[in-house]
Amino acid sequence: DLIRVHVGGEYPGTDFGREYMRAWFHVARVTGIHVYSYTKNVETYLDVRDEQPANFNMTMSIGGLRDDLIFRHNLKHARVIYHPSENPDGWIIDHTDINAVFTYSTDTNPSGSFSLLLHGVQPAGSEASAAIKRMKSENIKFSYPSK
Repeated sequence: DLIRVHVGGEYPGTDFGREYMRAWFHVARVTGIHVYSYTKNVETYLDVRDEQPANFNMTMSIGGLRDDLIFRHNLKHARVIYHPSENPDGWIIDHTDINAVFTYSTDTNPSGSFSLLLHGVQPAGSEASAAIKRMKSENIKFSYPSK
């Protein structure tokens, strides 16, 4: 019993966004199903995080407008990297979303943050598409499994 909110998309940064996030907290609370999600909308999350039930895990995605708040509040976050050799903090590289589903805190990583390898379709000719090509040529697993 597991739900990921949004495979693509985002929580809006509006009053509706706060109510939408609260609605997903409610789904987790009343069903008992474990729910997890990613967001770059740190401000909305901070507005409602005290209402988050224990069976809902939220991971902040680095690359939004208010990344400073992620670090100021020591929030769990994920950073997309272009190659395993570029893992700046030596964090676990998650290939299955298990680190988003649960929080694995350590002494050196109390927030349970983790890295993700670049994945998905990237614009032709971009630095990201070159990184995908490099990982393919090096037989590095970088995408999520299909099942």
